[in-house]
Amino acid sequence: QGYDVWMGNLRSCHPFAHKMKNISNKAYWNFSVNEHAFFDLPSFVEKLHAVKLTELGDESSNDAHQPYELTIVSHSMGAMVSLMYIIHCRMKGMPHHVSKLILLSPAGYHEKAPILIPILCPIVNRLVCPFIN
Repeated sequence: QGYDVWMGNLRSCHPFAHKMKNISNKAYWNFSVNEHAFFDLPSFVEKLHAVKLTELGDESSNDAHQPYELTIVSHSMGAMVSLMYIIHCRMKGMPHHVSKLILLSPAGYHEKAPILIPILCPIVNRLVCPFIN
């Protein structure tokens, strides 16, 4: 048995595939990581989930039983978006369908990081890790 590999792209698409054709327009660039975490990644994961359930013939699967494992490997902004997505789903009580996260150098705003890291990291680990496994 092998693995399915799905690749997402958060760095925009070819301008001709976008509903707005003029990439010089300010509205074309009017988005943030919030849209990636709360709209783009959930759409991607839900599509993947639907395809896998259909492929495995288990379309009646409920959220408690998922007949496949989904591991997200992401880097930098993708890692930040993945973590935001998981936390958002957990806060809303929604299924995220993610079995494992592998976050490589998550991006973020770190102005006060040297002081806060020793204090917050253990807290974040205790809060987030149980929900991912």
